[in-house]
Order: sequence, then structure tokens, then C-alpha cells
Amino acid sequence: MKTSESDIRLESIRTVRHDVFNQKNVCIVTGAGTGIGRAISVAAAVNKLMVVGLDDDERSGKQTQNIAREMGGQMIFIKTDLMHDSDMEFAVKEATKMGKIRFLANTAWAQFYDRIESFPVNQFDRMQNLMVRAPFILTKLVIPHMKITGESGGVIGNLVSVDSHTKKNGDSVFCMTQNALKVLTDKTVKEGKGRIRSFSIDVRIEKHDSETIAYYVKKNSKYARFVEVQPIEIANNFVHGFAGTDLKASSLAT
Repeated sequence: MKTSESDIRLESIRTVRHDVFNQKNVCIVTGAGTGIGRAISVAAAVNKLMVVGLDDDERSGKQTQNIAREMGGQMIFIKTDLMHDSDMEFAVKEATKMGKIRFLANTAWAQFYDRIESFPVNQFDRMQNLMVRAPFILTKLVIPHMKITGESGGVIGNLVSVDSHTKKNGDSVFCMTQNALKVLTDKTVKEGKGRIRSFSIDVRIEKHDSETIAYYVKKNSKYARFVEVQPIEIANNFVHGFAGTDLKASSLAT
């Protein structure tokens, strides 16, 4: 089920009724310029949230902004390099001018595979910074804002990309980053004490030229299998996660 990243149809976006889904409340999305990040940005905007999209590619980020606005949503784009703390701090500060920060979607990712003995340290640093450090810093920055929004607090969703068996001999660093994201999710829940919720959605992502192929991890008691889905279907599950509603695999097309 291959799809162009710009091929997001209004009818494929699931709308959810929720009392905090309004344009006074802000949803920050990383990796907003492409793939699942783009889809989440558009889906959140259609669900009446004020979206602040972050990406280091200004052109693609503006394209996402245009798609969201054409569908009747509200979104601003802020060019942001997740490798730099100052960029993230600026983005969060600007987001507070748009409304109350209630939601954060950490979806930025990178892939590189090699055996431990030959893994380039610069690639290790890049992956750790992008997929571990940046989500941690953004989570750290938004929690104080979420705590002052009222009783319902805020929600942080993390995209956890699990790898297929095809890269089993070179995925050590990738697995390290994704396990760290799961820990961040769990600890955010524990420290949030009901005021700050957090969830993660397991997917497998493959990038082919201008297309993003996503696979939802569908599990039962004995094994896990991958069900191919479009990025917007993952985005719909993020919206449900923000609303605190059903996140089961049955909510995705199979």
C-alpha cells in the first residue's frame, strides 16, 4: 500500500469529539515535513487543534502547513533542527504564543545500519540525538506548560519504530534508541501521576524515494505480525491516543 506523502485525503482522517480539541490548545509535532509526522500534523489540525509543526526542511514543512490549512485546520510551521537545544527551546516558546500546549508528538526518526564493530560514531551520535535526546528535551520543555493547563494536563505520544528481521545483524543502535523511547514513555506516565499521559505506537517504517511505507505491529499472545497501513492511519491512532480513546489494532485498516 504505497502512498505519496502528500496524498492525504480528508475522508481518510478520523475526527474525534473531545472537549480539549479546539484551536486554543496546541499540538507540537516533530518531523512534520514528511511521512507520519506530516499525517499527524494534518490529522491534528483537522481535529481542531492548533498545530505547531517542526522540521529542519522548511519547504516540506510549509507544504504540510498548506495541506492542513486547505483542509480547514490551523497550523504554523517552525523550522527546527532537533540537534540544537536552542531551536527546540525557541519552538516551544513560540508555541506558547499560539495557545496552551496540550499535546506533543515525537515522530522524527533516522535509519542507519551496521555492525557494532564498524558502526560510525557520527551516525551513532546523530541517531541518539534525533531519536532519544530530542524527544527527551521536548518532553522536558513541554511538561511544565502542560501542568498549568488545568486538571486534564497534557499528552505526549512517541512513535517507536521497530525493525524487521531483514536488518538483524546491523540494528543494534536503532534498537537502543527505540528502547530508550519506550522507557521515556513509561517514566513520563509514572511521573505524570495522571496529569501527564504518554503513549507509544509501534510501527515499522520504510522510506522509498518520495514514499513512506508504514507497518503497524499487530500482536497476539503468540507472535507479532506487520500490517501495512498508510501514514494517515497511524496518525488517526495518535489522535485517538491524544483523546484517550481506543488504541487497539482493530481501529486500523487490515
